[in-house]
Amino acid sequence: MTAARVSQSERFKGTRLLTNADMGSAEVRRFCQLSARAYHRVLKLVRTITDLADVLGFRLAYLREALSY
Repeated sequence: MTAARVSQSERFKGTRLLTNADMGSAEVRRFCQLSARAYHRVLKLVRTITDLADVLGFRLAYLREALSY
C-alpha cells in the first residue's frame, strides 16, 4: 500500500468508505474541514475568474481553477 492508501484506510476505518473518491457530500463535510474564511475566499476568486472570462453565471471549470490556486 502506498502512504496515501494507508492514510485513507486509517481515516475511513469503521465506515463503508475505502478511498477519498468514495466520499459523498456528508463525508466531505466531515473529513475535509474548510474554514468559512477559506470558503468565501474561494468563492470570491471564482467570481473574479468568471468576470475575467466575461461570462455570466457560475462555471464548474472556474471553481476548479480557483481551487488550484
